[in-house]
Amino acid sequence: MEHLSKDDAIWLMETYAPMRGNQISVENFKVFLKAYNLMKNTNRKMGCFTCEARQVTKMTTSYFEQYEEVIKAIAYPPKKRGRKKKDV
Repeated sequence: MEHLSKDDAIWLMETYAPMRGNQISVENFKVFLKAYNLMKNTNRKMGCFTCEARQVTKMTTSYFEQYEEVIKAIAYPPKKRGRKKKDV
């Protein structure tokens, strides 16, 4: 997931993640395809919603579930807590 930018990871968490359990339709398939392309670092294109598209949505969901913690870490990196230096 080294290729994934912070903005892309945020998009996956805020746009794609809430849609995962929804029924797949022609309208929301574009979101699944974009998520697939972001996670796989590809530019796959599909002209229509077919049986192959259903397989892509299943693969996208599976891939997201495998790497969800990594994507969260990229999207929302932990804040560093350091000691403040005192003025002398």
